Amino acid sequence: MTHRVPNFKLVSSEHLTVMPDNIHFSSASLRELGARYSETLRGLSTKK
Repeated sequence: MTHRVPNFKLVSSEHLTVMPDNIHFSSASLRELGARYSETLRGLSTKK
């Protein structure tokens, strides 16, 4: 999908910690996921 749809990217949740409810991530993992999103978005905005 990422190579068929322009400006479409996926961000991995690999190695993030899930809370006991198996739905939500821990606070630290949410911060890490946010950092991954941020890095991906910056990469999109710098491509020409």
